[in-house]
Amino acid sequence: MRQKINDCGVRNSFGYYDNRAKEIVLKHPCLKKKDVNDVYAWLDSDTELKKIAIGIGAVENCVTDDTGNNLYSAAREVIYQTIAQTAVIDNQILMNILMRLKNKTALRNLACKCYDFSNDDALFEELIRTINTVKSIVYFDLSGCYFKDEQLLCLAEAIAQSHIAHIVWPEPKMSATVEEKVMKIFKGNRSLVVLQGVPASFQKIAEDNRKYLFAQADKPSLIGDKERAIMLEYAESLRLAIAYEKQCLFDLEKAIAAVLA
Repeated sequence: MRQKINDCGVRNSFGYYDNRAKEIVLKHPCLKKKDVNDVYAWLDSDTELKKIAIGIGAVENCVTDDTGNNLYSAAREVIYQTIAQTAVIDNQILMNILMRLKNKTALRNLACKCYDFSNDDALFEELIRTINTVKSIVYFDLSGCYFKDEQLLCLAEAIAQSHIAHIVWPEPKMSATVEEKVMKIFKGNRSLVVLQGVPASFQKIAEDNRKYLFAQADKPSLIGDKERAIMLEYAESLRLAIAYEKQCLFDLEKAIAAVLA
C-alpha cells in the first residue's frame, strides 16, 4: 500500500501518523518492509511525539477485564494465535520502535498491545529501559501481552518508580503469590490513579491515591507549601484523576437519565 498523505498526516498498511495531534497508531503484524521503514521515519522526524499505540484490533479490548461469558478466554486464544504467527518479526519491529523513543521528552501515552515478552528477554529489557528513560509517560497500556511471573514483578517495580498515572495491566488473572507481590509494590506509588486490567482488589489503590491527591486542595484557603509541592509533583496524576471522576459522573448521569426518561 502506498502512503496516503493529507493535511492531517500520512497513512500506510501499518497505520497512520497524525502530525497535528502528534500521534502514531499502528496495527501489527506488518510484513511490508517499506511501510515499517516509513514508520521509523515518522518516529525519527517528530521530536514532539505525544502518543504512540500498537495493537491488533478490537479483540484486544476483551482482555483488560474478565467480562464473563468466556470472552476473556476466547480473546486470549485469538491473541495468542495471532501473535504466534509473526512473533519474531513483530518483536524486532517493536524493539526498533522502543529504541527510537528514548529522546521523546513529550511522549505521554504508550500502548504496546498483544506482544509476547515471555520468550524475548531482550525485548522485555528494552521495555523496562523505556519506562525508566522516558519520564514523561503517564498512560501505559499493555493489553493482551504475555509475561513471565518474574517479569510481571520487574514491570511493577519499574512502574512504581515512575510517574505513570494510568496503567492497563496485561494480566488480571495472576497467581495468588504474584498478585500479592504486585499489589504490595503498587501500594508504594502515589502516581497511580487509574488501574485497568487488574484484579478488583487493586482498585482501592487507585481510589486511595485519588482521595489523597484531592485532599491536598480540599480546603483552598489552607493550601500551603507542602500541599502545593505535592500537587506540582503529581500534576499529571491529578489531571487524569479529575478526568476519570468526571467520566464516572457522566456515565452515571447517562444511566440515570435512561431510567428516568
